[in-house]
Amino acid sequence: MDVLITGESAKLPPAYADLIDPGKPIPTGVAYFEKKVVTSDLAKAAGLALALAVTGAMMIILGILVLSKPTVAKTSTMEYSPLFFGIILIFASWMMFSSLKKRREVMALQNEGTTTRLGIYLTSDCLFEVNEYGYCVIPREHFRGRECLTIKYVLGAAEKSFRLPAELTNADTSAMASAIDQWAATS
Repeated sequence: MDVLITGESAKLPPAYADLIDPGKPIPTGVAYFEKKVVTSDLAKAAGLALALAVTGAMMIILGILVLSKPTVAKTSTMEYSPLFFGIILIFASWMMFSSLKKRREVMALQNEGTTTRLGIYLTSDCLFEVNEYGYCVIPREHFRGRECLTIKYVLGAAEKSFRLPAELTNADTSAMASAIDQWAATS
């Protein structure tokens, strides 16, 4: 099996789709570490979204000013760059703002004591990450280790990584790190 990164639960293999189904119990032999969504997560995401929006708006204004200047020469494609990057930043900001609703809902569910199924799963053969944006299934043969709260793996020929949750609802991060290390040491 290759590494699978997707934003759609329908693309997950059935065994992994079952893990994220709140109506089904987590099977024995699967370690689950639930990510805790905290107010500082919301504040960081809102701050980043706002910074992206402001920077995007400034780039769009700059692009309009550059394109509206009177010139005799033909307009270069480089003069469109601020406008293009501004639009991309506005889109990124919109994506960040849209994630705030999901994060708020998850935080409310966790405060009620409901398991949200966000976090890290360790199955017999894969490390499975579920976050607000999607899913990442890392088979053991693609796993390259853990450094503090960073997981390293290989996707194609490139080494990739992601950060583990900094706060958990059902354990502390050292217990999760120890479980990952034990999982990695078994064949």
